[in-house]
Amino acid sequence: MKIDPKTDLVERKSEYSHQFGAKNHAGGAPGPSMVACAGPNPHRPVMTIALQTIIQSVLERAPHWIRHDFASKDASVRQRAEETLAAMIANALEGDGRAGDHG
Repeated sequence: MKIDPKTDLVERKSEYSHQFGAKNHAGGAPGPSMVACAGPNPHRPVMTIALQTIIQSVLERAPHWIRHDFASKDASVRQRAEETLAAMIANALEGDGRAGDHG
């Protein structure tokens, strides 16, 4: 992990970005390493420390059933877990945005 002190951004490279050139097999759609892209070079994944903290907090509080369902062989069960976790992260990000408006 590399932190740029000027922009307060965290840059991470996943193993997928090296394997797939930051693109997936389906014709160039962003791969897993492109989830939180921003900054001057959109081909490099970056994430603010605040955003990383919010997401890490949600992941730490995730119910056990979500963790269990991610390992399921049933695609619909995995999808339910993904959608639930995405909603939890979105809710946390919205809450953080509202808190920032008051301060």
